[in-house]
Amino acid sequence: MSKSNSLYEKKCCLSIIVPIFNAAEYLCQCLNSILTQEFSDFELILVNDGSIDASGEICETYKRRYKNIVYICQENAGLVSARWPGISGASGQYIGFVDADDWIDKDYFQRMVQIAKEYALDVVCSKYFESSETEEFEAPDQQTSGYYTGEKLYSLKQNMMYMAPYYSFGIYPSLWSKIIKREHLMKWQTRVPRKITLGEDAAVFYTVMLKECQKVYILNDNFGYHYRQTPDSMVHKFNEKLTRNVMALMTYLEKVFEDEDGGFQRQKQLYYLMLIKWCIGNELNSKNSMREKILKIKELRHFRPVSETLEKKDIYQVTPINTRILFELFKRKWYFSLVNLAGLYQLYLKIKRK
Repeated sequence: MSKSNSLYEKKCCLSIIVPIFNAAEYLCQCLNSILTQEFSDFELILVNDGSIDASGEICETYKRRYKNIVYICQENAGLVSARWPGISGASGQYIGFVDADDWIDKDYFQRMVQIAKEYALDVVCSKYFESSETEEFEAPDQQTSGYYTGEKLYSLKQNMMYMAPYYSFGIYPSLWSKIIKREHLMKWQTRVPRKITLGEDAAVFYTVMLKECQKVYILNDNFGYHYRQTPDSMVHKFNEKLTRNVMALMTYLEKVFEDEDGGFQRQKQLYYLMLIKWCIGNELNSKNSMREKILKIKELRHFRPVSETLEKKDIYQVTPINTRILFELFKRKWYFSLVNLAGLYQLYLKIKRK
């Protein structure tokens, strides 16, 4: 790993970290939106995770122009590893993240920092826009805006991974819609294994919330983050590594949360149901043969955290009827029926669209 300068020399209130991998198409828009913030007490840390496009040259140009930019360049190692040098080198009391293909409004971080200072908070959670080339949608409210501590915060933690109707996050786990005390990220980001390449934010944020937070603020009227949706996003295409990645995430969460109470264990398992459904759908929508699909689905079914989740009575009764049928077939190991029924359902949807 190399750095084009020493780390920012003075302490600041906020460190904004931008992990970058082949983001040249959108990077200037992202950096300009950060650098024109009304709030000025921040450093901007750019972590180039082995980009092979023009991202590095863009970072160098901005570094020469702005004194509050720190530029870190490393070999490609993935998002978990890209975040760590930014966090370890940060001088801010709080840390915020912006993905390199997203952008923010000019008062986005200012509002969060003001609230954080007023209440001496551990975390501030904001909302965001889902943005495409043609339209934007404001993300729905999840929890009520306001200050959470004591019993109120305990209740929030018991509902942060899952909230009805199925499936809603109690708090969306993205790190880029929050500011978090640096000391908490220093403690928990480093414990996330590098092999976790899905659910990285959930692995960090939910752990920080549960293990560290005493004062949290939900700021629903602060939605100046623009989360870019593209056709190449993971949710839009088959991912041959999805099942293995989900299993790696579950393995880590099992270890981190093994001592938590039963109420939290249930919401963790409801979160697992979402991941299980995602994996099954991913395999069913692949172009693989029937045999290949069944082998992947069977591998997931025999994974211990998945088997234990399915053994819980009524765990998937909160799901819609079509999802309950899917889980029932999966639980009973009727894989052939599961694959065929999914095919019929897809055919029905095609006919219905015509």
